[in-house]
Amino acid sequence: MNKKVKTLMILAAVFAGGLAASLTAYNSLSSRVTALNDPNVFAHAETVSMPGAEITENKAEQQARDFTMLDHKGNTVKLSDHYGKPIVLNFWASWCPPCRSEMPAFEKLYEEKGDIVNIMMVNLTDGYKEDTGSAMSYAEKNGYGFPLYFDTRGEGASRYGIVSIPATVFIYADGTVMETHMGSMSENVLYSYSDALLSDQRQRDR
Repeated sequence: MNKKVKTLMILAAVFAGGLAASLTAYNSLSSRVTALNDPNVFAHAETVSMPGAEITENKAEQQARDFTMLDHKGNTVKLSDHYGKPIVLNFWASWCPPCRSEMPAFEKLYEEKGDIVNIMMVNLTDGYKEDTGSAMSYAEKNGYGFPLYFDTRGEGASRYGIVSIPATVFIYADGTVMETHMGSMSENVLYSYSDALLSDQRQRDR
C-alpha cells in the first residue's frame, strides 16, 4: 500500500468518525428540542424558569400574601376575596409544557370539588408571551371550565416569588398557607394535597 493511498484511508476514517459524532450530537439535540414541545415527557417535578424573578420564601402556616388580579370578565379581585373556603392557587402560562401537563387534573378537581374548594388558576399574563386572549383561547380550546384569573401586573408572581412555573399554593379558608408545591403534579399528587387541605380544614373548624 503506497503512502498516498494510506493517507487517503486515514482521512476517510477521520471523516467517518467525525460524521458519526455529528449525527449523535444532532440526534441528541433533536430529542431535547422534541421534548421541550411534548408535555408528556416532563416529569411531575419539572418547571419552566421565569427570567428575572426573585425568590421569596413562602413557609407553611404563614398568612397568604394578598394581591390583586383580573377575573375573566376584566374585574379586579383580590385573593382575600376568596377566603372563607380553602383555596388551591395555581400559577401557570399556556406556553409552559409542565403547566399544560397538569391542567386535566385541575379541571377534574374543579368539577368534583369546586363547590367546597376555590380553584384559582392564575395566568401569568405579561402581555408579551401571554395575554388574556391567548390564555382564554387555550382554556376554551381544551374544554377547561375552571375559573381563570390574570396576573397582568405581575403582583401575584412578585408576592409569591415565582421563579418557575407551574407553582401551586394550598391555602386554608382563613388565609393561612398549608403548603406550596413547585412543579407540575400528577392527579394523585394534586388530590393528596387537596385531601389534606380539606381534612386539616375540618380539624381547624372544630
